[in-house]
Amino acid sequence: MTTNTTLCPVCGYSSDFVFTVPFRNGKINLDGSDFSPTIDYRHCSECGLYFSETQRNWGTSEFKEHVYNEAYAKYDSDIINEHGNRPTCMYNLMHTMFNYYLCSGAYILDYGCGNGFWIDRLRKDGFSRVYGYDPYYSVNAEPLRDKYELITCTEVIEHDYNIVETFKKFSNMLYLGGAVLVSTDVTDDMMEVKTNYYTCPRVGHVMLYSKNTLRCIAEKCGFSIIHLGKISCMQFHLFIKQH
Repeated sequence: MTTNTTLCPVCGYSSDFVFTVPFRNGKINLDGSDFSPTIDYRHCSECGLYFSETQRNWGTSEFKEHVYNEAYAKYDSDIINEHGNRPTCMYNLMHTMFNYYLCSGAYILDYGCGNGFWIDRLRKDGFSRVYGYDPYYSVNAEPLRDKYELITCTEVIEHDYNIVETFKKFSNMLYLGGAVLVSTDVTDDMMEVKTNYYTCPRVGHVMLYSKNTLRCIAEKCGFSIIHLGKISCMQFHLFIKQH
């Protein structure tokens, strides 16, 4: 257990150690690896964030070796399933609630796109202004444009320790009034955070947000926020650029 003072990566206030979980935490060992450390989580009473302190000390190479490796799909099959829940949900959502962006010819970036399944489907439908970026899975090493009208993050921000810097980057990449559509579960709705399926270091869930944490990110980075609720088993939040 870590006992030193660790500041919250969102609001900067001190955090407290709250629990330790197994690396796979509730998931069976599907990859046959003997890598099985225990992971310390901390909690910020100011903004409500829970975060994995142990993995905060990891570098890119450690995440690639232990998390985003060839066995990752055994724990998250949507990475290799073009008809999985996430790509199907996002494809349908873009054609319904966010159809305006498609029909108006807006530039859209899916940040953390994985293998880009729903982007490919939209392009087959004739929508060519949809792009993807993912440092671990996408062939696109960098975003392809300076400015977008919409950025989507489907089950992504729980993987990002530098979330405030990421949203500042989003702000610079968006036109005024542009938006970031995020899906991530919030701890407000979890009966027990420690045993919730979302608290699994093996799949890279290192940041567990409350609604208050998300509001704090919005305020720090010049966004307003609307919590859209559950859509197809995912919880969505819309960040709208204010300045």
